[in-house]
Amino acid sequence: MITCQYCGASYQEFQTTCSGCGATLNAPGKLKGEPVADQFRQIVDNFAEAVGQNTPTSRIAKIRQICEAYEDAKEFRPGGAIPDAKLKIAEKTFTVFPNGKEIFMFCDTHPFNKGKRGFIICEDGLYWHNNWATDTNRNYLSWDDFASRELRLDGFNEFTLKLGRGDAIGLAGLGSDEKRNKALRLLTEIKNALTA
Repeated sequence: MITCQYCGASYQEFQTTCSGCGATLNAPGKLKGEPVADQFRQIVDNFAEAVGQNTPTSRIAKIRQICEAYEDAKEFRPGGAIPDAKLKIAEKTFTVFPNGKEIFMFCDTHPFNKGKRGFIICEDGLYWHNNWATDTNRNYLSWDDFASRELRLDGFNEFTLKLGRGDAIGLAGLGSDEKRNKALRLLTEIKNALTA
């Protein structure tokens, strides 16, 4: 017996559809119906949006769209444009790293853009890593936790982005007030989209 990935029902290897959920099966342990499942999720999300509900899939789409509007070639890199070497450095140095998650943007706050510090916006939340000068209680917030936070620039020359409850992201390495304000606007826009 094999188990359906979608509903957990058991089925025989010779079956072409799952008796539990109706998903199309193409090989032992595999399902062919992922596009159908994606279409179904989209239908549910469209309905939920029409009645004013903010679904996880529609929230992710909004966050991705916001990140695309803020991308640039240096500090604010979209997920697909982050060099592998930089991601490997971030994976080694970040206290908490989004392994296996889709990354929408990496804001590198290291003064030489080495990938050792900054924040990562991805499908399940916000990850960050600071230098020794910026204290923080956490290095990750889920989008649900992030949505309830008050964001503000703080500290000498507003080098720190305060997230409330003792959490902070160091932005000194961005080098200019314009870039630090861009980071604040980006995260504020995401927060507003999450709470809309």
